[in-house]
Amino acid sequence: MAYLDNIAVFVRVVELGNLSAAGRDMRISPAVASNRIKELEKHLGVRLFNRTTRQLMPTEHGTVFYTGAKQVLDAITEAEAAVSALSGQPRGTIKVTAPLGLGRRLIASGIPDFHDKYPDIEVRLRLSDHNVDIMKEGIDVAFRLGIIEDSSLRMRGIMECERVLVAAP
Repeated sequence: MAYLDNIAVFVRVVELGNLSAAGRDMRISPAVASNRIKELEKHLGVRLFNRTTRQLMPTEHGTVFYTGAKQVLDAITEAEAAVSALSGQPRGTIKVTAPLGLGRRLIASGIPDFHDKYPDIEVRLRLSDHNVDIMKEGIDVAFRLGIIEDSSLRMRGIMECERVLVAAP
C-alpha cells in the first residue's frame, strides 16, 4: 500500500504544482510528501521532477509516469465504487470547500451527522475566503456566497443570506 500512497502523492503534486498544496490536500506534511516522491524516484530509478525554488515541473519521465499513474488510480477508484455499489453502502472521499464563516457555522456542524449516516465516506472540508479553483483542486462540492460568474458550473441556490452593514462610531 505504501507504493500506491507514493503514487497518489506524486499525482497530486503534478496536479497542484507543489508539495505544500499536495500535502495539505492529502493531509500530510510537505516533508512527508517530499520523502514519498524521493522513494518513488528511487524505486523507478529516474527523476520525476525538475525542482526550482518556486515550483516543481514534471520531467519527461514524470509526464509519462503521471499518465499511467492517473489511469491506475482512476481504475482503483472505479473498482472500489463497483464494490461499494454491490454492498449498497456509499464510500469514498468527498471534497468540500466553503467560505470560512459559512463553513464554520453551517457546514462543519453537519459533518458529524453525515458521518453517522455514511461512515464509509470521508469528508475533506476546506474553509477559505479565497475562491478555490474547483477543477484544479478536485473539489466535489463548493459553497459560495454572492453571484457566481462562471456559468459552466452546475449551481443551485440553497438559501438567501441577508447582508447587514455594521460600523463603529
